[in-house]
Amino acid sequence: MIVGAPAGQSVPGWLGVQELGQSKGEAFFELHAFGVAPGTYTTTLRFLTGWIETEEIKYVDVRITLVVKEAPGVSIGTVNTIVIDNSLGEDELMFSIPVTPSESAVTWRIAAASALLHAEKNNGNSAIDLTIDRAKAGISENGVREEWVDLVYSYLGRETQVRIPVTVEIAFTGVKTVSPRVLYSGEDTTVRVRGPGVGQLGLGGILVGETLISSVTRINASEVELLIPGTLPEGEHTITLPDSPSILWEPVTLVVKPHAIYPIEALTLPATPTQIIYDPAREQFHYSGGYSGYAVYTLSHDGESWMWSQFPITAPAGIGLSQNGKKLLVGTYECELWEIDLETSEITSPFPLNSCFYEHFGLVAPLYTGLTLVADTNQWPSMWSYPDWAGVGFNFPGEHSPFGLVSLHGTYMIWAGGPTTSGPRAAYVYNARDNVFNTLGTVGENYYLDFLFSISANGNRISHFDDIYNGQLAYMGSLSSGGDDSLNRVGISPKGSLAGLFDWQTKSLRIFDISGRAPFPELDYELMLPEETPMVSRIMFSEDDRYMFVFANNVDTNLNKMYVFELQ
Repeated sequence: MIVGAPAGQSVPGWLGVQELGQSKGEAFFELHAFGVAPGTYTTTLRFLTGWIETEEIKYVDVRITLVVKEAPGVSIGTVNTIVIDNSLGEDELMFSIPVTPSESAVTWRIAAASALLHAEKNNGNSAIDLTIDRAKAGISENGVREEWVDLVYSYLGRETQVRIPVTVEIAFTGVKTVSPRVLYSGEDTTVRVRGPGVGQLGLGGILVGETLISSVTRINASEVELLIPGTLPEGEHTITLPDSPSILWEPVTLVVKPHAIYPIEALTLPATPTQIIYDPAREQFHYSGGYSGYAVYTLSHDGESWMWSQFPITAPAGIGLSQNGKKLLVGTYECELWEIDLETSEITSPFPLNSCFYEHFGLVAPLYTGLTLVADTNQWPSMWSYPDWAGVGFNFPGEHSPFGLVSLHGTYMIWAGGPTTSGPRAAYVYNARDNVFNTLGTVGENYYLDFLFSISANGNRISHFDDIYNGQLAYMGSLSSGGDDSLNRVGISPKGSLAGLFDWQTKSLRIFDISGRAPFPELDYELMLPEETPMVSRIMFSEDDRYMFVFANNVDTNLNKMYVFELQ
């Protein structure tokens, strides 16, 4: 048996001894080491070996030496803060982290990386090559981001994961968004331009194409207001700061065009619209069709007649235009997000969400701030920014089964909870410029569906059922319709000056001037819908308030129509 250490010594705390038993005159012991760092450790243990005839005790002193080595692994080089700004070219967005195994038997691989980074082993297996994703950096707010790479190394079949922190500082300056994006030739127009540093750097003037706009009013550090003259040539113009270095995000463009002349006709639609968006630059409508398993459709015209085209995307839900208006983004009920190139009709699905299981992407909302919001609207929502799938950076009111209705210029959004069994719900109006949610206190029943609301392009008029609210969310009055208004439909024009009302009682279309105070005067239009389509789902207006578009259907015959009316 062990009796401890020789006189004047003690058994060190790092060493434990356990007697396992004796057999045929032999004793067996097990030694344990606790919490020892790499190094050499020595001690002496005294064992009792038996008694002699004189009854003196016999001992054996055993010297114990323990050598602790570093566990086989990898040595990872340091990563300095990566600064991403306008001065970097594309080839300078690549960085390297040295990785050195301590033994030849140690292997390693990259398990994952955060949203902003693309990571892979270099050809010599001696480093991690990092590439900053240009698109994702471009939509990120300026500031410091804590990114990461997960490395897994293996030795004798045992794997160990190490997280490598990568600090990325984004310090862009330049133009990121413009609102409105479509202007009409011959008309002076005020637009807002937003981007980091624009409030300081743009005060000397901003280039729209090759035209220097010197009428610049500072709103804040990241936003200015421009007065665009009606003499600006027709076409698409890139907005830049004079003498600024190239930027890494997509160019921001302004479209100058003549007022559209839309064919006046009724177009039969291939499926019931669920969500509809208006694209004034292309003079088109895009909508997700049907309530399950259908497709995405575009309605366009050739100057004489309307036509539709189809994109075969299964179970479409939320739809929205990309920030530059060149792609249609489509979320689905099957946890997918698709991009449709509106120039080539190519359909792609980049940037899949890795942890996606039951999400219903019922909201795809490009906002004026440059954020494209993607939301799971199934029960309690989750939100991401697109295309980096990062958090949105601010809190949304917690509404059950919500929907979002974005104004034409992306500056405001109605956010409300849909009818469920979860109890009372609320409606809000989100001001994207100020990043503020304000409660919309509706005077009627708190029954909220997206087609029961409409909002002007700049948020100065809002409707719920046939009640009208101003930009301060104060109730102004109702459109006189009489009878049960639950089946009425109202649409507010982008300028906020007109409201179209479908009166369920009379099956008529009525136009009101809502630019002033209530009671709102009814304008002298006599518009009727054919009896073949007795129900209206949406009323929309062209951006210049010159045309009204009515989407109607007959649930008995499954007939869907778009009617076009000229108002001037």
